[in-house]
Amino acid sequence: MEAGSHRQLVNYLPAIYRRYERLEDFLWAFEETLFGREKEEKLKSLERRIDEIPTLFDPMEAPPDFLPWLAQWAALTLYGGTTEYRRGLIAKMIPLYRKRGTREYVEEVLRLYTGAEPVVEEEDLPGMEVGVRSTVGRDTRLGEDPFRFRVQITFSSIPASREKRLRLIALVHAVVNLAKPAHTHYQLSHNLAEEELGLIINVRSTVGIDTLLWSERNDNRR
Repeated sequence: MEAGSHRQLVNYLPAIYRRYERLEDFLWAFEETLFGREKEEKLKSLERRIDEIPTLFDPMEAPPDFLPWLAQWAALTLYGGTTEYRRGLIAKMIPLYRKRGTREYVEEVLRLYTGAEPVVEEEDLPGMEVGVRSTVGRDTRLGEDPFRFRVQITFSSIPASREKRLRLIALVHAVVNLAKPAHTHYQLSHNLAEEELGLIINVRSTVGIDTLLWSERNDNRR
């Protein structure tokens, strides 16, 4: 019999117990909990809940309030503002761990978190090696960070709200810092309003990357 159809527990008892008329009334509450009713089932029966357990482990079918718990299984942080991308993010994250630390990994993780189109650019910066690379300006560079890369991210839809744009920038920084190799540094560029960059603790506070403390524009205003 399918889940949700009415069953009488008394029919499963030995015949001697069926002589008690009040027993059906006593078992009614248990029937409601275990099997539910055919009509106007307000709460899911235990049987229905058991049948639906497999959906809890499918990111595309799990209830929204179950997604944070499922994300923990993937060692995944669900930052605020990623609601519409959470299901795809959880579903694809574990296979991506095999590419962790690569350019492709950083790009794909950014794409899953933001829905934007990111491009990571790396540049080989050779150092000085006597007898191999020792000509400054030709095959050797001095004073440059060999572990720096660039991130260009383009949003197809730019929020009208200033606060939402700032949160998007903060989200990108959080994701890149989590996805990149620990010893590397990066420079971010994006198509959001640059004139709004300034110092906001925990949102934009990295000088030279997402914060300007002084500029020629400030001098012109005096």
